[in-house]
Amino acid sequence: MYAGRFKRARPPPYDMSHDCSFLSDLGLDGDVSFDEAARGSHAADWVAQEAGMGVTPDAVAWPKSTADVSAVLSAANEREIPVTPYAAGTSMEGNAVSLFEGISMDMTKMDAVLDVRPDDFQMDVEPGVMGNVVDERAAEHGMFFPPMPSSANLSTVGGMIVNDASGQKTVKYGEVGDWVLELEVVLADGTVLEAGSKAVKTSSGYNLKDLVVGSEGTLGVVTRATLELEGRPEQIKGGRAVFESMDDAAEAVCDAVRSGVDTAKIELIDPLAAEMANDYFDTGLPEGSMIFFEFHANHGIDEE
Repeated sequence: MYAGRFKRARPPPYDMSHDCSFLSDLGLDGDVSFDEAARGSHAADWVAQEAGMGVTPDAVAWPKSTADVSAVLSAANEREIPVTPYAAGTSMEGNAVSLFEGISMDMTKMDAVLDVRPDDFQMDVEPGVMGNVVDERAAEHGMFFPPMPSSANLSTVGGMIVNDASGQKTVKYGEVGDWVLELEVVLADGTVLEAGSKAVKTSSGYNLKDLVVGSEGTLGVVTRATLELEGRPEQIKGGRAVFESMDDAAEAVCDAVRSGVDTAKIELIDPLAAEMANDYFDTGLPEGSMIFFEFHANHGIDEE
């Protein structure tokens, strides 16, 4: 993927490129690149790439520590150079794409699971760790991260947090932000702060953690997160129901929610989506309105 492939979505009226050579003098543990290929690969997210649009940054930095992130942000802030956090690049909303060149800060080299505390149902992770890695480490202790989106093998936990991602299990477990206890965040001037608390019951101070969750990198860069885990259900069963119309399918979803049935996943598929899935992935779905559902329980799942 090269920079020449991309066009500006909204060309600025003047050149917005910046001299980012100072990055080479910061003594970072991580890497820095001014290479055209590296810059081009950070010019767009999935949607911008498919549309042939994007904005090529002047440089790409891959920090390996909170100190690296702080050094880059502090130096860039002094020079009034914009920095755009970048994770797996799988966003579909343009939040990983810089508006005015500057520095793309790729967080994927900060990808460690720092600690798992089964007795506390907690896990400390760096922002670049992939969702499926979190699932695997939690499963070793009979636990899981309940709000994990279905894109777990494509997206990072940091990206999920700053987008407050939701997924198929949101109907039961809520969004990713509901399961984040504490964040370490680096602000634009390089200041490092902790938001939230590892204590599940706490009401002291400003709720800065929830301010950072969903902020899409505009308020700071997340460098560490404490996630809350839950015991893996003893019984998991799923199925599919096909309906004559979308109205019938939608009403069935409402009935399921109103009835109090403990549904963990529920997803409505319209005929067009089913047709596209069959065309692109040969899924063999019936081309009609349908619901996919899943139940989690430790007892009585057959009755539900």
